[in-house]
Amino acid sequence: MKRIVLSGFVAILLTACLDTPTAPPAGTPNLAVVTNERTDLTGTVVFNECNGEDVLLQGIGHLVVTDNPQNGTHFQIHIQAVGLKGIGLSSGLEYVWVEQSRVADVFLENGAGSGLLSAHLRAVSKGAAENYELTFIVRGTQNSNGEQTSFRLDPGTITCR
Repeated sequence: MKRIVLSGFVAILLTACLDTPTAPPAGTPNLAVVTNERTDLTGTVVFNECNGEDVLLQGIGHLVVTDNPQNGTHFQIHIQAVGLKGIGLSSGLEYVWVEQSRVADVFLENGAGSGLLSAHLRAVSKGAAENYELTFIVRGTQNSNGEQTSFRLDPGTITCR
């Protein structure tokens, strides 16, 4: 079974969300919702850095991308957990993900653009283990050819309490 460090797992998911969403083809009406997807995360194992325990996830990740034209295109990306829970593989403790929300703003004009994504994740233990809280920011830009010109993951904070 492959183990993923929780903060690394979240960073990978969020980086994937910074890929430029495609706008509707020319000549079609702009739709408010570009993407509305649910992904089953059941069976994914993440590593809780607060107590060194592997946690088996069960639940759904929900991704919504909306398009708000403003001098080009302005995408907003929202990712939320839907009934996301986890079971500690060594302790049997249950974890519940709450207040898990991430918002990214991606601005595009003639293919060039910039994006900002802020993340806040909190895993609450239903037992004696410490709760896990992670926050960080990802920033990126691309040129009119769609090539990434900058990428920065601001140092985040992990709080165990």
